[in-house]
This record gives sequence, structure tokens and C-alpha cells, in this order.
Amino acid sequence: PLVLKGWFLDGIDYPIHIPVSEAKRPSPTSREISSVPITKEKVFHFTKKSISDLKAKANSEVGSSDMKISSLQAVAAHMWRSIIRHSG
Repeated sequence: PLVLKGWFLDGIDYPIHIPVSEAKRPSPTSREISSVPITKEKVFHFTKKSISDLKAKANSEVGSSDMKISSLQAVAAHMWRSIIRHSG
């Protein structure tokens, strides 16, 4: 099962405020805005084999015989890592 545990350092006031980047980005022109399609959702298809491969790889990396990664956990972790890697 998926385990979500909060991990916090002792002695820190919450919430932790992260400053917004000081970098100035040029504003896009109206032509750039209108030509870029806005993606609100995306459907991904995974074959049974690719899910099985992701699960096998995740379980081999865990290295513990008493802790098993489910197919859902393997796909969710793969998606999360891909999103983070490509988010800039």
C-alpha cells in the first residue's frame, strides 16, 4: 500500500515560506499566446508489459523482500518523476 508520511525537521516554524523567484521573464506577445494550445488533460496508455517492467524494476531497486511495490505505485512514481524532471 502507498505510504504517505509527513517528515519535518524539529524547531521550524510552519508554514515554510519559499520566496518567489526574482528572475524576470519576458511577457509573451499576443501571437505567442494565441498559437500555443492549452493542454488541460492528457491520457496515457501503458501496456501490461510496460507496467510489469516498471513494477519489476521498482521492486528490484527496493531490495527488501518484505516490502513490495504495487503496479499502481510503480506507475504513479514513474509519472511523478517524469513530471518533475520535465517541469523545468
